Parts: sequence; structure tokens; C-alpha cells
Amino acid sequence: MKKGSALIFVILIFSILLTLSVGLLQFSVASYKQSNNFVSKNENFYNADSAIDLALFILDAFSEKAREKAYVYCFKDGNVNTESPEVKIIYDQYMAQINDNNPNNDDAAYNAYKENLSKIYIKNIKNI
Repeated sequence: MKKGSALIFVILIFSILLTLSVGLLQFSVASYKQSNNFVSKNENFYNADSAIDLALFILDAFSEKAREKAYVYCFKDGNVNTESPEVKIIYDQYMAQINDNNPNNDDAAYNAYKENLSKIYIKNIKNI
């Protein structure tokens, strides 16, 4: 073996090892970035999900108050609230049809009464 051939052999081995280590380092950095992006994506998803849940909770709280007020407008002590003018008109129309002594009209009268009362209830919820 000639002098200096060992030096070339060592340089060749070091260059192969350096190339392999740079490749592994790039692979490690890419894997780290991918993991970091995955964690960030999941964190953002759960933050958005909790914000939506909070917004829905607040809307539901306001809606519950509106439902209660609309219910009180339409009903009092479990009965129809005839003190409310709109409700009284619908109730009186229903009672007139029921007292008509025509049993064939009872179902249609009840369905119309229920639908009209529902419209008033929904209108009050929207107004509130």
C-alpha cells in the first residue's frame, strides 16, 4: 500500500458517513415538522370545537329564556292563557268549532288550533 492511500480511504469513509448522517438528519427534521403540524392541527380543531360549544351554550341559554316567555304568553298554569289577545281569539274560534256539535270537524279544528297556537309561540320566540 502506498502512503496516502489510507488518507483517501478515510476521507471516502467519512464522506459516506457524512452523506448518511445528513440524510438521516433531513429525515428526522421532516418527521419532526410533520408531527408538529399534526399536533398544531389537532389543537386548532379542539380549540374551534370548544368555541363552537361555548357559542351554542350561550345561544341555548338565551333561547331558553325566550321559550319560557313565549310559553307564558301562550299558556298559564298549564292551560291556555286567555289573557293574551291573540291566544284568546284562537281559543274562542276553536271552542266555537268544538261546540258546533259536528264531530267530523273536531280533528280539523284541533289541528288548526294547534297550528295557529304554534305560530304565535314561534313568533313570540323570534320577537324575544
